[in-house]
Amino acid sequence: STLYFGSRVADVLPSESHAIAMTASALSGDLSLGGLGRLDTGKFFCEAQLRHAELAGLLQDVGVEQASTQARCDASLTFDGIPWNTQTWSGEGRVHLSDAQLFQLPFMIRFLRTASISANDDSAFQSADILFRIDGDLIPLQIACDGEVLRLFGDGWTNLRREVDLKLYSYVGRRVPISRVISPIMPDSRYSALMMFEVTGTLDNPQMLRRPFPQLTSIQEMFPEMATAD
Repeated sequence: STLYFGSRVADVLPSESHAIAMTASALSGDLSLGGLGRLDTGKFFCEAQLRHAELAGLLQDVGVEQASTQARCDASLTFDGIPWNTQTWSGEGRVHLSDAQLFQLPFMIRFLRTASISANDDSAFQSADILFRIDGDLIPLQIACDGEVLRLFGDGWTNLRREVDLKLYSYVGRRVPISRVISPIMPDSRYSALMMFEVTGTLDNPQMLRRPFPQLTSIQEMFPEMATAD
């Protein structure tokens, strides 16, 4: 047998075509749910939306300490799997942060220090988008942060053990005058980045390595004889 909840009720009861999602004030925002669960196998499918959440409260709700930052969070998630068997998990989602002062996050404090940028309002990332997938224990990520002084793009992965492996590329922000010249000529790609950051370790204790002008490394990989020439 199958249990339907929220907006998924309309799948089996056409008369309830305007079925309302289950809603609650949770995770420091407005949470809505819809989905179904198969009682014989334990497999669930769920769609979730989180709106107008306050980021600091959200992080504290999910167990992240020292999360004193300001941002509004909107998120969406689709999940398919057996809750107690991570090998069956699959899904995808998106997190959008706006009106943000992300420099207050411990991860960003360490990142900005690695980038030799003073952590203050001017260097804060004002918005961010994170696209993620769920593949068992693995969570592949695509990250984009936008700010007046610095912009950041990259990808990688994390997992349920909070291990992380990321490559992040930094670019000139909108406020920097030279961006008006560079951006049209050299659109955002890993070949036009100012710096590349390799992030390993864990989300709680990330290890960051800075590589200025990563395009030079790419050229050396394409033409190794240039790197060995006397």
